[in-house]
Amino acid sequence: MKGLRGFFFVVLLATTVIAYLVRQRSIEEGEDYATAARGLFGEVCAAGKEATMQIRQAIQDGRLAACRCEEAIERDLTVAGRA
Repeated sequence: MKGLRGFFFVVLLATTVIAYLVRQRSIEEGEDYATAARGLFGEVCAAGKEATMQIRQAIQDGRLAACRCEEAIERDLTVAGRA
C-alpha cells in the first residue's frame, strides 16, 4: 500500500507541474490551454529527438574510439612480437 501511495504522489506532482507549465505558456503566449499544451508537447518531443540524436552520436563516437584503440593494441603487439 505504501508503494501505491508513493506512485499516486508522483503522478499528482507530475500532473501539477505539467498544468503549471501549460498555464505559464498560455499566459506568456496569449494562447488557450489546448494550444499551449500542444506547443509544450511539441517542444518536449523536439528536445527528446535532439537528445536521442546526441546519444546516438556519442555511441558512434565511442565505437569509433574503441576500434582505433583495438587497432593500436594490435600494432603494438605486432611491433613487440618483432622485437
